[in-house]
Amino acid sequence: MPLAAKPVGVYPDLESIASGAPPATVQPAPQPVQPGGCVLPVNVTTHVGSGLSGYAVRVELNSGNFDDWGKLASGSLYFTLADGTPLYYYVEELDPQAGRAVFWVNLTLPASSTVTILFHYNASYNPYPGCSGPEHVFPYYNPGDRLDFDWYPCDADYNGWGNLDGVDSSGWSESSGVVSSQVTIDRSHMMAVENLSLSGVCVEAEVNLGALESIEEAGVVARVSYDPQTGGLTRYVLRVIYFPQAGRAGFELLAQHPGSITAHNETYPGVEADAWYKLRLCVYSNRAVATIVAPDGRVYTLTLSDPQSPQQGFPGGAGLHSAYNQGVSHEYRNIIVRPYVQPEPTASVGTPHLLPATATPAAGPAAPRRGGLGWLVEVPGAPNPLEPLHEERVAGGG
Repeated sequence: MPLAAKPVGVYPDLESIASGAPPATVQPAPQPVQPGGCVLPVNVTTHVGSGLSGYAVRVELNSGNFDDWGKLASGSLYFTLADGTPLYYYVEELDPQAGRAVFWVNLTLPASSTVTILFHYNASYNPYPGCSGPEHVFPYYNPGDRLDFDWYPCDADYNGWGNLDGVDSSGWSESSGVVSSQVTIDRSHMMAVENLSLSGVCVEAEVNLGALESIEEAGVVARVSYDPQTGGLTRYVLRVIYFPQAGRAGFELLAQHPGSITAHNETYPGVEADAWYKLRLCVYSNRAVATIVAPDGRVYTLTLSDPQSPQQGFPGGAGLHSAYNQGVSHEYRNIIVRPYVQPEPTASVGTPHLLPATATPAAGPAAPRRGGLGWLVEVPGAPNPLEPLHEERVAGGG
């Protein structure tokens, strides 16, 4: 399976991708590389026995793998394939003074192999300005400026589910570039994306509890299954919780079934009022891995296995969680939903080099290619990519 770039143009949403809708095919031609610019080879390795189509790959530069920060601090940057075909990318973090940069690059990758892409920096200009931005890299991205959500299930009380028609969005609003929730019942949720059929998902968002009352909950949620006959809803929830009366002020990762919590993992380092927490919840098979970045930069990791959740198939939706905030608003921004496999592709960097004045890329492919009808391109007879994930308490929590 040849390496292919994500086509440049309007990108279909997750539901369209999962159902096999054709992608956009607008593709700019490769442009001459600017003299004096620098190129850093990035080797991307796929660790699963299936090809990945349109997958967001994380590329991190730090003091351990990169030392050309002076040139990265100035000039333009962009990513291409080895033949010069431009790639979609997103700059999540770029801090040359601190020696850290995080990029996401959208790639289609062969199974169990390594390919090389090129990071161009210190360029005199960016020939592909339309290729940059999270809305191009992730199949669902909402900075917080709209309520384009699919489903609004609500919990009428702690043990019973109510309002599962999913059409009542009361309590959810958008203002000043953030999504807000102020529930009038026990708890409320929304699914940014619903009715998916993928092998794994990652949902992330920045959340803010606002002013702290006696109890607050805000986070992200992935729905595993829903029984319309009984109203039973199985889900994973990653939440920031403030419940000092019970000694619970921190982060919790839960597997919830109708009327019960079957598995949980938590850490309680405390919670700040009016502060933003970055949450990432990744679910695959019957396992979940969560990452929390606190306002002070400390990183916490929680993992969970739930034997009662389905072994196969993907959670039916992914979105946001809010509870108990009858007097204040919870806020959410930079909401992302993307496909997820375990283990994820990894990226390692090579040695940067200066481009000669005559350097130009080879001609790119006549048209971009994508693999398969969905995000995970199945290979018959391939080994199961889902490796056992053991529970752990907190990593990197200080």
